Amino acid sequence: MLLIKKANKIDGVKINWTTPMTPNFSLSHSWSLVPPKPKKMGGNPMMQGAMDADKVQSGYSLNAQYAHVDEKNPQDPSFVIFANMESSGKLQSVFMLNLAKWAHLR
Repeated sequence: MLLIKKANKIDGVKINWTTPMTPNFSLSHSWSLVPPKPKKMGGNPMMQGAMDADKVQSGYSLNAQYAHVDEKNPQDPSFVIFANMESSGKLQSVFMLNLAKWAHLR
């Protein structure tokens, strides 16, 4: 995927690659390559920090997904785990347990 903000100007590249390890477990890799932007000095430093949070940065992300499937009911997994780790050190995970068709625990 190419990141384009203006016509005929490429601002970066994003590469995604997914590997199913087993029928229940898969890994996904994502690389973002964005050229560095020059820093603008001046203005309110509090506002500058808020504006910098939305900017896209180069980095790597590893995503993992595991779904435990019961042989009695292969359509609905009994629990699912999602995990995402970024090169900045940020780690996120979600655990979902299906108690019944109408009740789920996150």
